[in-house]
Amino acid sequence: MSFLSEVLSAAEKTEIEIIKTKIPELSQEITDLKSEIWHYMNNVYNKFNERPQKNNILLKKATTLSEDLDVLRNTIEEHLRKDIPKIENDLSTLSLEIEEADIILSAVSKFVVLHDRLMNIRNFQEQKQYIECVKEIQSAYSEINELEVEEEVKRVTTNIRRDLLSERTLVCEALDIIFGDNILLNSSCVGSKTENTIRINYENNTFKDALVAFHMLDSKIFLLQQISNFLINEVCLPILQNVVFINIVDDQKSYSFVLTYTASTEVPKYQDIFSHLLKVFQYLHTHFNYHLTGDYSTLLYVVNEIKSSLVESVIKYCLLSTVPSNEVELEKYDEILTDISKFESQLHKYSVFEEKESPFTDYMKDIDKLYVNKKCQEYTEIAIKLMKKDLHEMVETGILIKNKPLLEDAHDFPKCSVSKSVLELLKLIENMLQKAMESPEVCAKRIVSATQNILNMYGSVVSENHQKMLQTIPQQVALFKNNCWHLAYKLDSWNELYNKKIKFINDATLFKDQSHQLRCFGADVFRHYVQGQVQQIEEILKNSSLGELQTLSNSNNNIEKAVRQCIRQQELLRTVWHKVLSYNDYNETLGYIFNSFCTKLMEFVLLVEDLSSDIAEQLADTFKIVQTRGPKLFTEPKEINMYVEVWYRFNELVFMLNASLVEINDRWADGKGPLALVMKPEEVKRLVRALFQNTDRRAALLAKIS
Repeated sequence: MSFLSEVLSAAEKTEIEIIKTKIPELSQEITDLKSEIWHYMNNVYNKFNERPQKNNILLKKATTLSEDLDVLRNTIEEHLRKDIPKIENDLSTLSLEIEEADIILSAVSKFVVLHDRLMNIRNFQEQKQYIECVKEIQSAYSEINELEVEEEVKRVTTNIRRDLLSERTLVCEALDIIFGDNILLNSSCVGSKTENTIRINYENNTFKDALVAFHMLDSKIFLLQQISNFLINEVCLPILQNVVFINIVDDQKSYSFVLTYTASTEVPKYQDIFSHLLKVFQYLHTHFNYHLTGDYSTLLYVVNEIKSSLVESVIKYCLLSTVPSNEVELEKYDEILTDISKFESQLHKYSVFEEKESPFTDYMKDIDKLYVNKKCQEYTEIAIKLMKKDLHEMVETGILIKNKPLLEDAHDFPKCSVSKSVLELLKLIENMLQKAMESPEVCAKRIVSATQNILNMYGSVVSENHQKMLQTIPQQVALFKNNCWHLAYKLDSWNELYNKKIKFINDATLFKDQSHQLRCFGADVFRHYVQGQVQQIEEILKNSSLGELQTLSNSNNNIEKAVRQCIRQQELLRTVWHKVLSYNDYNETLGYIFNSFCTKLMEFVLLVEDLSSDIAEQLADTFKIVQTRGPKLFTEPKEINMYVEVWYRFNELVFMLNASLVEINDRWADGKGPLALVMKPEEVKRLVRALFQNTDRRAALLAKIS
């Protein structure tokens, strides 16, 4: 080894020895500084007995120690680069010690820096430098969230967070006051007159800085959202729905946008709506277009908040009303489309829409489809009004068909009464189908779909709007049933007529589902009402003395009263229904009700084991009322047996109540007589036992009946 090398090696060893001595000294100084900082922070934030003037001294100490550590770190790294094997292990150990000391120093320094930021926040707030104030708040929150807190200083950290939150709240309150001093939103109503005002002060730096600071604190600025809500609800919507007056006032301190309107039914013209909305956004573009960050401004913030609602509302309350209602208006609609395009261009100018956005022209460009949709909506509204009309205004339709059931595929519709409103509805639907034949396929499909929807809703709309009548008035329920079946009949005939004329239908059936649904709906409602009548009759009979026949010994007027009441109820149905229902529907329905009535009367008698002669005689007399008045319920009294299945059986029962054993024997005629044709042997025997005492003659008759 040369002399020079020996000298350099000795110098390096000496320098390393110095580092070994220096590191423990710095570590001790860092430990002392840490204790001093903890003690200081505890006094400031926990005991509150020391003012924060010492912070700069501690921060300076921490900075000096950090610089000393950097010098030692650089020296070690220089030696490591020389790659001297003998001292490499020593250098690595020293490097780790420096890193440990640096971590401790960094942690305690962050507390000092945080404390310093709190002081800056207070100073900036006093000087009303709100942007710088918010920057310090954001930095402080970022730093405190990164702290690894030791147990001994948790309370200090908690209190620093508390003070930071307190300072942030104070800043927000100050910004709120500035906002309120520069912007006023007011709505007042006196009688039928409403006045809504937006007042914005002249441009000033304090307000501009406050808005930027607000945006830095929270991208969702609550106060700007308030403006957005006021703008859409108290300015734009009134413009769309009312005839309004706008006045912009300059009072040398502020610009006020004043909108006034009086509640009325007058609908504003679309040209006026466009003009007023442009005034709104021109006002905002001129007086409320403050920079927030990058290319973002208060105007863009507000526009982004209301854009979706604005577009939806303008289409709903303005543009849809411009859609033509007839073909003459449709031919002239290009002028309106031009006005819409100009309106949208101005909104681009005022930054309401981005360059590529054109929601109004995009929506209105397919005017033919919108026109058809509007017509279909009008058709539907007319149809619903017809469905809500009174059902009792009726007319006769169809041809007289006797003794032939009404089937779904019948070619003739039976003579009956239907509501006038149904004929009007059919005329409306026929006009729609004619329109579909003349229209392009896309429009034709929409019109046909509208007719199907109208027919789909008929049952539910009518039953909902006439619910009480359909539950209580027999005429109404019969008309509803006829209406449904008449509609279905017409739909079947239209299937044959229009399937070939409306091209896109091809092999599909135009009204297959609607026809079947209408029949089912009408039949179900009518059947439910008829079943209710049967239950009422059964309830009347149940509450009479018919259930106590075995215990009755003397005549009882209660039975005759109940039977007469049931007959009167059916006669009322006859009065109402015989001119409404078709021949077959009427007779079959009355036949079903009367058959149930007779069956119930027979059940009461056939269940009795012992019947006194007086009661038997009274029953016979009472049942003769049924025999006399029952046939008159039907269109042709002689046809009662066609519609009342138990009629012959009921007549034989009445015969037995007044007959002798000999007469009953003759009537039975060894099982070949009329009595045997309608009654079972067990029933005849049971009634004989109930009517007659146990004698040889009764026994002989019972023996013959088998």
